[in-house]
This record gives sequence, structure tokens and C-alpha cells, in this order.
Amino acid sequence: MKWKRTLAFALALCLVLALSPGALAVELTDAGTAAGELHEMGLFEGTSENADGTPVFELERAPTRAEAVTMLVRLLGREDAALAGNWDTPFTDVPAWAEPYVGYAYTRGFTDGTGATTYGSGASVTASQYITFVLRALGYESGTDFEWDAAWELSDEIGLTSGEYGASTRNFTRGDVAIISLGALSCKLKCSDTNLMDTLTGELEEFAFDGVGTFYLPGDSDADTYFVDNSDVSEVYITTENVEAMAIYYSISEYEMPEDLNALYEEAIAEMGGLDMQIRFKEDAYGNSYADFTTEGVYLYMASFSTDSGFGFIIYGCPEADAANYDFGYWFSLSEIN
Repeated sequence: MKWKRTLAFALALCLVLALSPGALAVELTDAGTAAGELHEMGLFEGTSENADGTPVFELERAPTRAEAVTMLVRLLGREDAALAGNWDTPFTDVPAWAEPYVGYAYTRGFTDGTGATTYGSGASVTASQYITFVLRALGYESGTDFEWDAAWELSDEIGLTSGEYGASTRNFTRGDVAIISLGALSCKLKCSDTNLMDTLTGELEEFAFDGVGTFYLPGDSDADTYFVDNSDVSEVYITTENVEAMAIYYSISEYEMPEDLNALYEEAIAEMGGLDMQIRFKEDAYGNSYADFTTEGVYLYMASFSTDSGFGFIIYGCPEADAANYDFGYWFSLSEIN
């Protein structure tokens, strides 16, 4: 397997065009405009609709923790992935509508509970709590890069906020969430020249291959594909500007189905490039059997599959620093293997 090592950040052009210059300057103070901009991008939803079909944002109301984390997941462009997963959390106080969002954010490390089994779903979110959510999404670690109860100190430093929030802040509204969320899109990720907007990949594009199946990756305009069919083994290579994927499919007309499919792949991984590591498959929130590891600065997510006619695996790769930006498990769960 050859990886080009030239993986780069992709710019979601359609979303960038939707942003006004004022939004990118992180100087916007009008909550209604911020909410409208985000709504146009599908990143901020209303609580209801007016008679004319326009959204009601309730920008003067304090958001709950459940609402805030839902807004965060949408801001990250991860709503579809959150809704598709089966998340395991210890919380017993999360309403059904919020479970996918809380589960996704908790699993990704963007949010914590208020207790061992409580999330505090109905409690009002504070300025420092929401800023903490966003800073974590930008790659910063609470307790290391900033303190969660004084998150505004770092957010002021990086330009996400400008001194509007502090220890004396008592009134934090959905309008504030909209303003901070829009500003976050132009903030750079930790130790990176890439901003949050650059990580939004937009719609996934399908890549169909006869005799193998259909795979999904970000729809970059310069995607390249390479298909090798040796009748008994089919290999698919898909390269976009920011990620690469490789699928290998074995036909059981030529190969006997192994008793332990994952053991076969674990052995194959161990032999790849002389990796000195022990790889074990596990199940992710989407029900995929997968293993992931990093080698030479490249993060690899490997998922296995079997069908009535064959078996195989698909490997997604990206720079290690970008791994948190992509939902490879979700992408693989969309795959349709023949």
C-alpha cells in the first residue's frame, strides 16, 4: 500500500462563500445577523417557525446545556454523524432528542457531565461552559491550555472573544452562542494555520465501483480514483485533497472465508511497514468493526467487512494532526459493499 503523504487541508468553498467579510473578521456583534448567517449554512436551527416559515431563534433566552451541545455539534458540521451513531454515555438525564448530540460530543471529548451519571441537560449553560466547548473543538485542552471556569481568558487571547465575558457575566443567551459560534469558524485550530471553517467538508461524494461497492468521501473537486481488478482481488484507491482511502475486496469464489476475519487483518496490519505495535479491532458507535493507529505521522482508520460474495477492508488516512476533523466511522457506515 502506498500513501502519498501529500494530504492537505480542504477548504469548504461553498460555506466560505456563504460567510460575509464581517463574519470572518470576528467583529460581528448583532446576534440576529450571526444566527441568520449560521442558519443559511445549516449550522444553527430555530426553536420553531413564524407563520411565514422563517425560523424563531429565541436569541434573548438562556440556552440549556443540551441545547448548547447540540449547537456545537451542528457548528462542527457533525449533525448527520451524531444522528447515525449509537452512543454510550453514563448520563441518565438527557432527553431523547439530545442523546445523539450529547453522546457524540461526550465521546469526542468536547463536553463532560456535571456528575457521574448526570449531564445537567436542563441547566442553563454559562459563558465559560460554552466557550470551553468551542475551545475544545479548536483543539485546546481544559486543564492544560486553559481553565474551564475562566475559558474567556484564552478565547480573548486567540480573538474568539474580546473581553465581553468574564467572572461577572450572568446573562448568557442563545444570541451570545450564535455570535461566538460564527466567530469560531474563522479561529485557527491549536498549533495550526487552518481555521475551523476549513475542517467543514460539506456534502460527501459517492464513488461507485462495479463488482465492489460504493464508498463515500468529501466531495473535493479534484478527487482522483484508481481501480485495480485482478478478478480474485479488487483494489480501490480514492484520493481527495485532504484524505485518502484504499479498499481491498477478496472474492470468496477465489478465497475461502477465514474463520476469524479480524485476526487476519490484525496480522496484516502488523506486517505493514514493519509496525512495532499490537493492533486490536473493536466496535465503534456506528457498529463498524475497526482498528485505528498512527504511523509516520499519518492516522489510519481500518474497517473490515464481509458479504455473501466476499470480504475485505477499507483504510482511510489523513495527517495525524487532522484526525479529529473527520468521521471515518460514519463514512464507512454509509458504504454499500456488493
